[in-house]
Amino acid sequence: MESIDDIKSLDDLTLVRCIIKKDCRNFFKAQDYNGKKYIVIKNHVTSKFKKGTDDTFYAVKEKRGYILKRDVLYPISSTEFEKLLKKFGKVQL
Repeated sequence: MESIDDIKSLDDLTLVRCIIKKDCRNFFKAQDYNGKKYIVIKNHVTSKFKKGTDDTFYAVKEKRGYILKRDVLYPISSTEFEKLLKKFGKVQL
């Protein structure tokens, strides 16, 4: 995913709460409270994340891998989420 312009609808987004388990070079390994494991790509939203961080964020979820399918999350900021709400006309006043 290159930018928020690649998002076609709000159905592409998911709300995730997870704990960062390991800090790798350009991604984090994370796990939610149900035991599901994720790869969280580093970007401006995750700049303050470190091992042990428990956070909730909206993200675009992709399945990656040939044999072992992994859920890869691309987090977006709350400001970007608000822009998407306006773009798709889901804003409630």
